[in-house]
Amino acid sequence: MLFNYIIVAWRNLRRNKLFSAINIMGLAIGLACCMALVLYIFNELSYDKQFKKGDQIYLLGTDFIRTSGDKESGVSSSAPFAYAMKSELPAIAQSTRLFRDPASDKILFRYTNQNNVQQSVFQQRGFYVDSTFFDVFDYKFIAGNPQNALQNPQGLVLSATLAKNLYSNPVNALGKVIEVESNMGKYSLTVTGVFDDSQLNHIGANFFMPMTMGWIAEFVRSNQVEFAANNMFMTYFRLHENATRESLEKLLPGFIEKYARKDLTVIGFDKRLFLIPLKEIHFSADIKSNILTPTITKKYLYILGSIAAFLLVIGCINFMNLATARSAKRAAEVGVRKSMGATKGALIKQFIGESMMITFIAFGIAVVLLICVLPLFNNLTGKQISVLQVLDWKILVSFLLLSLLTGVLAGSYPAFYLSMFKPVEVLKGKVVNNYSAIFLRKGLVVFQFIITICLILAALVIQMQMKYLQEAPLGFNKDQQIILPLQTEYTRSHINVIKEALRNNSQVEQVAGTQFYPGVTNFGDFALFNEGQTVKDAKKFSRNWVDENFLEGLGVKLLQGRLFSTQYKTDSLTSLVINEAGVRALGYKQGENVIGKKVYAEWHGEREQMEIVGVVKDFHFTSLHEKIEPFSFRFEPNSDGYNYCLIHVNTTDIQGFLRTLESTWNRIYPMEPFTYSMLSDDFNRYYSADQRTASIVNVFGTIAIVISCLGLFGLVAFSTQQRTKEIGIRKVLGASVTQIVTLLSRDFLKLVVLAIVIACPLAYWAMNTWLNDFAYKIKIEWWMYVVTAVVALLVAGLTLSYQSIKAALLNPVKSIKAE
Repeated sequence: MLFNYIIVAWRNLRRNKLFSAINIMGLAIGLACCMALVLYIFNELSYDKQFKKGDQIYLLGTDFIRTSGDKESGVSSSAPFAYAMKSELPAIAQSTRLFRDPASDKILFRYTNQNNVQQSVFQQRGFYVDSTFFDVFDYKFIAGNPQNALQNPQGLVLSATLAKNLYSNPVNALGKVIEVESNMGKYSLTVTGVFDDSQLNHIGANFFMPMTMGWIAEFVRSNQVEFAANNMFMTYFRLHENATRESLEKLLPGFIEKYARKDLTVIGFDKRLFLIPLKEIHFSADIKSNILTPTITKKYLYILGSIAAFLLVIGCINFMNLATARSAKRAAEVGVRKSMGATKGALIKQFIGESMMITFIAFGIAVVLLICVLPLFNNLTGKQISVLQVLDWKILVSFLLLSLLTGVLAGSYPAFYLSMFKPVEVLKGKVVNNYSAIFLRKGLVVFQFIITICLILAALVIQMQMKYLQEAPLGFNKDQQIILPLQTEYTRSHINVIKEALRNNSQVEQVAGTQFYPGVTNFGDFALFNEGQTVKDAKKFSRNWVDENFLEGLGVKLLQGRLFSTQYKTDSLTSLVINEAGVRALGYKQGENVIGKKVYAEWHGEREQMEIVGVVKDFHFTSLHEKIEPFSFRFEPNSDGYNYCLIHVNTTDIQGFLRTLESTWNRIYPMEPFTYSMLSDDFNRYYSADQRTASIVNVFGTIAIVISCLGLFGLVAFSTQQRTKEIGIRKVLGASVTQIVTLLSRDFLKLVVLAIVIACPLAYWAMNTWLNDFAYKIKIEWWMYVVTAVVALLVAGLTLSYQSIKAALLNPVKSIKAE
């Protein structure tokens, strides 16, 4: 019997090639997209899963609270919290700190490779950690012993990927000596361990170094009793097995009162501590912090999961619509089988079996499609999903079960609908599609296009927001700005040499030195207050140390006073340039003259007086996700204080200038590798996640349109088949091609219009929620709805017109004889 059902199903597929192809390809594309997005979601959910004691690991978070009530949440804390909390709170089994030097995004490695050749290369994502780090995070080591890898104050632990790049075989790296240089100084370190970095974690390190080198070692020792300021460390705890997060968090306010209250009172703000579970760190995008790898919100995963489900549902809807629409073609078969004794249950099994057969074929095609487009998908999402992951038996079995479930769901209604036919009626030819089936078909078409229209509007809104982010005035010139990182003592001390060399180049507008620039995280800040106020009235200002040319080279507009100058000896001591937001924060009105006003910063009772010498127009030092905050600039005449050299050029031949720049660099710094970045590229990295979202919605929105149109195409093709005789008679009676096309298309276009009416408010709500993540954003305008409606109607109209025109152009004599 089963074999007979398979034979019948196969013959039915062959006999109806067009409808079978539409069903199979619609399901295959939907399955392939669903599988790709599910793999992406699994990839995001896999962060920090490799740590055996991960459920016991927590990151210390802090709410920084001003007396004004302003609150900022972050994941950084002061140096002494780690060991003081371990000593005070019995629930903590071990603590450790991690420090990322904000001034050294690149660290120079000098080493001898496997061919005994001396090499110098910059490496990124290096972190300074306590010796207890691998007692909290149980990394799997390929070489070395994690228990003592960081006990050596001159030790260095590499990732397997980095060790392989340096020495071909990761195991060969063990015991090798590498000279490491950054603004921490120059040290000869010995590789004491190599860890497996094949699995994702929120740290994403290439190498670890002990927190016993450079200025950070002395800083930690001198700040062991400072619980308020210098919040530069990420502090982690591993709790005892019987300890809970809730019980520990209840003790944190008491800890603050005992250890930190005195320091906090002096500084003029408060802290509230909380714990973030390890498994939640990757999803802490709502916390303004320096979390080490890019974070996302779970809302984003829900959106992707919804898109995956919707694409699969659209494919299922195509199947259900075509199956119920073609019910009259199968009615005679149902009547004969029932007359021969077939039960309703047997018929349901038969039709669901046919549906599962279609989905099984679609599954095979979907796997092939996914493998073929995987490189494009990785490029789209920024992931590195491999073919081996797709072909993993657990993944394949999971997707196969999903496919079979899809087959059951897609075939369930047609199976129950067809099995309910009465044999007497169908054998007499009295079966027509009843109102419930027609209503369901129309409802499913509307649902398909609601999803499609929502995705079209979402894609349009996201594209317009991305365009706004790219074109919005930032308040400074980000184009034709070249950044040279100064990561060693020699490059910093000789910045004046390269500045003088470049000033003689006619292609150079300005050369400047700075601690930070727009596009990198600025960790510097302090609190300022006016004369007659106290530190409790202070407002937080970001702070950057620059030379006399930086603000001019950046193209920032001066509103009041002057910029820094070497002609004023006091500029390096007391002078301050602030932005408009800083003027407002200090309590002055917009445009009010503040030049010469005295402001103060206080540190442990010692007050520093500064004078405002200039006010610049507000500009975006960070992304448009965030509001412009009070910002201040101090003058740094000492070249050792610069981390970057900014070069503003006025040439269209950037590549030619870069070759000249590299030649100049190699002449001045023969022992340092040349590296650079474009400020525009660095700044645009703020929007890389948004760009990926835009790309994903664009691509999968287009696919949703294609699948929906496939289903619409199939329904129109079937409708024209059913009405072939009617079309012929109408043509004989004088109906024009336009009238026939209108007749065949009108009902379907009404459904699309209904979908537009329902979808627009839903899409508005969803996209308005997404836009709320930006401090500066576009408004969803009326014309966006018009464009969305026109696109939906145009796509549907083109899909409908092909079959309608084809039917309308048939010879009426042949049309009448068709039945």
